[in-house]
Amino acid sequence: MAWLFFAFSGPVLWASSTHFDKYLVERYFKHNDVAVLLLFTALIGLLTLPFIVYYEPTVFEPSAISIALIILSGVLYMGATLFYLHALQSDETSVVAPFFQTVPLFGYVLAYFVLGERLSRFQVTGGLLIVAGTLIVSLRFGHQAHRFKLRLVLLMLCCGLAAAVSSLIFKLFAIEVAFWTTTFWMFVGEAISADSLSICSARTRPRC
Repeated sequence: MAWLFFAFSGPVLWASSTHFDKYLVERYFKHNDVAVLLLFTALIGLLTLPFIVYYEPTVFEPSAISIALIILSGVLYMGATLFYLHALQSDETSVVAPFFQTVPLFGYVLAYFVLGERLSRFQVTGGLLIVAGTLIVSLRFGHQAHRFKLRLVLLMLCCGLAAAVSSLIFKLFAIEVAFWTTTFWMFVGEAISADSLSICSARTRPRC
């Protein structure tokens, strides 16, 4: 029964982190640029880089094109996180979180066209159930039920697409190159992306 513990641990930890993100956004970034939060994510990745190099000294062996694509994966991941944090600024966690189910849907499409994978009937049925579940959970009954939150939908669809493309690139190189090598350069991409976004945020921030 150990598998049951691990199966439930993932969603529980993910839900906990989502609510923690909402707390940080509400407490410190309700009316500020959430790009600063990305610096903390990038910092964690940067701290692990020396240990990865020590454990996997071949991280510099991939070609320049491969390294650039893996870095792009990190940039896309941070972009997805930025869209997600912006969505949390204006909506509740219970409304935002279901849209993460679009990630496997985009993953299905990308795997079909890029990796040549074929979906079984069960996978197609599962995808339809994901869509139905997301719509049902996102419904709000009452005097504001007629409002369509276009901004939320667009932000989370962009988040799902960016996360799916990032995962696809990571999977391709994690299989062909090495897991830790791919992780190293993905963390580099996250750091570059977070630093660039923070600089842009500082430059565009209105001065008192």
